[in-house]
Order: sequence, then structure tokens, then C-alpha cells
Amino acid sequence: PQTKPYPISTTMDYNQKQIVQSLLEKKRDEHEKGSEEYEHYQKQLDYLEELDDTDTGTLYETSDGLIDFKHTSNKKNWDDPHNNTSVRKCHWNRCTKSIG
Repeated sequence: PQTKPYPISTTMDYNQKQIVQSLLEKKRDEHEKGSEEYEHYQKQLDYLEELDDTDTGTLYETSDGLIDFKHTSNKKNWDDPHNNTSVRKCHWNRCTKSIG
């Protein structure tokens, strides 16, 4: 069972990403640098840096009491594109061509 407020699902827009990052940094800094817990949270933060605005994920509590971030997909069916892109990453000409 998860303790409140977990699990927390979120879309990684700029604001939500900052909130998740702040939480993981706070948790990381509660532990001694080089410890397993510190390294766990640093690994989560490194992974978070790779996510785009369109990515979704869930923060949850592990059985050993740590907080993890699980990247989740919002795809509905096989016809949906494998990779989304954010508005910030879309080049204007390419986007306007794709929407007509």
C-alpha cells in the first residue's frame, strides 16, 4: 500500500516537471552523498532530465520507502505515434505542413 499522497500521476509540462524535480532533490538531499538512497534519487533526477513536455509519469512509494518515478504512456491504440514531441521541439515549418 502507498502512503498519502502517493501515487501521483502527472504530465511533465514545465511546471509539473519542476515540482517533481524539487521533490526528488529534497529527498536526495536528506541522505548522505554516495549512499544508496542518494544515488537512487540522483538516478531518478538524471532520468527526469530526458523527459519532454508530452511525457507522463507516476511518482510512487517503493516497498523500501523510497520515491520512484515511473514513465508511463498515454497511447490509446497501435495507430498512435510511438514518440510524441513537445510544442517547443516542433519546428514551425514541419508542424504547419503536418496540420495543413
